[in-house]
Amino acid sequence: MQDCADPVGQIKLIFDSATAQIDALAGFLSKSSISNMGQLNIERIIDVGDWSTAARSQRDRYAKDCDAFPDPFVEAFMKDPKFGGPFAARREDLISDEAWYESPHYKEFRIPAGQDACMYISTSFRDLASGTKVIWTVCFVRAIGKPQFTEEERDLAFSFLHSVEPILADIWREASTETESQIQALPHRLRRVLGGIQAGLSEKEIAKQLSLSPHTVHGYVKDLYGKFGVRSRAELLIATLSQRNAMT
Repeated sequence: MQDCADPVGQIKLIFDSATAQIDALAGFLSKSSISNMGQLNIERIIDVGDWSTAARSQRDRYAKDCDAFPDPFVEAFMKDPKFGGPFAARREDLISDEAWYESPHYKEFRIPAGQDACMYISTSFRDLASGTKVIWTVCFVRAIGKPQFTEEERDLAFSFLHSVEPILADIWREASTETESQIQALPHRLRRVLGGIQAGLSEKEIAKQLSLSPHTVHGYVKDLYGKFGVRSRAELLIATLSQRNAMT
């Protein structure tokens, strides 16, 4: 089933496929900009792959404590002279095993999240209209106990990002309303369920499409009601279809 809730869903489907192809567990795609003054601004992030509840919880904790528990790989990646241009690196390309596994960041966040192997890939272009430099960065991670990424997988991920970069700006649009932002921020499963509802599918049909139990889908529908402050399918469609139509 096509994820039709919003155009960002198209990007998720593309990168979910890439995540599976390199046998990664999860990751994210971010859009950042560098102003003429050299300031880096992260504009948006999309989760890809399978982010478990535990991994999301640890990521949220890290967002609050990143200064106290800096990620040594992220720091090395962003300080590398090649950052801001075409660049791909595995964790072990930039920092040693000792620096990684003995870091407070790994012990405090990565172990509880169940994540180890990781790599970052970035590419960029100049936005002629604003004069800013736009950077696309994708991160892929594997579960603890899984093999590290190979050089071939790193190069494959780099080639993939480079090949899809021209279409990202066309389908990744800025959220223009609060509701649209809510839709784009939904977890992958909730957005897939919302897409099914908008396509006119019943809960049983959505469950079959997503290989979930009807009970699980019903729970997701209730979650959607709560997130959008509605009490019925009809109200949910009214609240969200206007955003979908405005974006197509």
